[in-house]
Amino acid sequence: MADWIQRMSSKALLPLVREFLKAAYGELVDAIHDEILCSKIEKIKPELKTIQDSVELFRFYFRSPRVTENDILGFLSPETYEQIRLLVNPKALCEDPASALKSLKKQIEGKGISMQDIYHFLRFALMGNLKGPSIPELIEFLGTNEALERVKIALNFTD
Repeated sequence: MADWIQRMSSKALLPLVREFLKAAYGELVDAIHDEILCSKIEKIKPELKTIQDSVELFRFYFRSPRVTENDILGFLSPETYEQIRLLVNPKALCEDPASALKSLKKQIEGKGISMQDIYHFLRFALMGNLKGPSIPELIEFLGTNEALERVKIALNFTD
């Protein structure tokens, strides 16, 4: 780990990170206010080994993952995926992630699926990866509307 990065404030890292993000994602980066980008840098800072790592760590923020049913069935059984599709309420999840996840935990009892299955599904829907920040952090990071759209796509909701 690069100790110098961890010792710097997010505000001090801002121009360095912004430069790399701008090179990778162009004008999309200009739309983000400094204080918002600083708060997001603070969340990814523990993962930064180099400033260039910020490009990959922010990819899911600037590029919505291309999620397909085949991708999902690569890590979930069809039965588990169907159960998740029936149980997950994307609007409730994105408006109050902590309460929705708590409710899901109760609902899955005796259904043969685990919270790990749900976390993997949601993380994959939100960022295209099975590992990463907590679901509430991802929803906060992306914003309610963007998170809602990504979860709907992964659940095959069209409205």
